Amino acid sequence: MTAMNEGSGVGGRLPQDGRPDAGGPAAPAELEALRRRLQDAVSGIQPAPDALERLRAAVPARRRRRRATVLTVAATVVVLAVATPMVRTVVITDQNAAKSGEANVFPTDGSDVPGGEDDGDDNEGSERVGAGANGNGAGSNGGRPPARSGSPSPGASSSALPGGLPNESPAPGQTAPVMPPVTTTATVGPTAVPTQLPPACTINDIEQGAGTGLAAAGPDGMAYGVVEVRNISRRDCSITGSGNVLVAAAPGNPPIQVSIKMHEAGDPAVRLPAVLPAGQPLVVPAGAAYEFQFAWLATPGPGVGGSCTPGDNPPGPPPPVPALGYMLADGGVKIAEVPLTAACGGVVYRTDVYLTGAYPRAS
Repeated sequence: MTAMNEGSGVGGRLPQDGRPDAGGPAAPAELEALRRRLQDAVSGIQPAPDALERLRAAVPARRRRRRATVLTVAATVVVLAVATPMVRTVVITDQNAAKSGEANVFPTDGSDVPGGEDDGDDNEGSERVGAGANGNGAGSNGGRPPARSGSPSPGASSSALPGGLPNESPAPGQTAPVMPPVTTTATVGPTAVPTQLPPACTINDIEQGAGTGLAAAGPDGMAYGVVEVRNISRRDCSITGSGNVLVAAAPGNPPIQVSIKMHEAGDPAVRLPAVLPAGQPLVVPAGAAYEFQFAWLATPGPGVGGSCTPGDNPPGPPPPVPALGYMLADGGVKIAEVPLTAACGGVVYRTDVYLTGAYPRAS
């Protein structure tokens, strides 16, 4: 060990300025002092308590950012590769359409182009017009301009040109009338302007109507009723959805089980109308009313007198009288309530909402 230190110069004596001194080997005490000084210099460097956790979180995050960058660049390249030919195709198509429209309005021959004739040589212009019509010279067509479709007879009536100008022949010695430029404009079909609906009905706009009620049950045990809601505000409002219907007994009574179903063809509520779903918010004018009809099929209890408690020793309490409540689809406040007949349960069949008078009521 001593030989290695002497050969490499590491074991040389260090002066006070810290640089190695080649004058002779360092004493063990000096080496120990140097070792302590180096250890003291780095003893205060410690990793943060959460350094490991930060590294564990930072490495996956860096990978995700790199992956997101690569995907973004790839998506951009794909979009540009797809969109550039489409945009170029649309531009070329529009240019071709514009050129074809101009060709229909302005013919390519010099007879109808403004400024295409020499005002000082009428006869030469007439010869060009006649030759363009049927190739027989100026006298073959009487100096008339060429027809656009076929060769009209001398006695045929003149057709109208674009812009409302008549296709009349000029008198001898006169030039043909100059047709003003016609601008073609692409016409677009009528755009459906969305009808703006009135604001939604709130609990301050509506209340239970006088037509709300339940009729007596028929021989089949089915009782039919109506829930009517009237718009008492001074503005129109709209109802979204068919609303929420619930049936519950008064507090203090045992809970009852009631199923609420939308009326469909073939169910027991045969007297309910087949109300078609609106498919959009129902607009209720000011002072008008909307409603829905329902049918109530009560389930009697197994006890004495229809009690919900089975057995007769002792007899149970009479069955409770539940009530049907109606609330808006987006609100939890009860708008209308209809007392039903006493039962331990049952089924309610209801229709969708509609303006009062649109469907006959079940009688």
